[in-house]
Amino acid sequence: MARRLSADIRHLIVKASFERPVEEVAAQFYVSTRTVHRIIKQGINGLQFERKERALCISKKLKEHAIQYMIRLIQRNPCIYLGEIKEKLSSGLDIEVSKSTIYRTLV
Repeated sequence: MARRLSADIRHLIVKASFERPVEEVAAQFYVSTRTVHRIIKQGINGLQFERKERALCISKKLKEHAIQYMIRLIQRNPCIYLGEIKEKLSSGLDIEVSKSTIYRTLV
């Protein structure tokens, strides 16, 4: 799985590309030459490297009352596991969802 490069690393790659060949920059940052070319192109086009804020995830399976229920569970027990939230949703609200759905909704 590819790793996400931070904005700082992307800026360093663009800066390094002015001083050294793309192949050396790619080797220094452990990325492919294609990745270096793509980052340089983004930098030239003036694209921002900072992460965009994600829109609030609106789940098709979890309605507002279920989301509020999860938030209350987390407020009562900040160390609660996703599996425990899943069990509480199942027993308390009769809602069957995966742990990944819970995670995506809360993030």
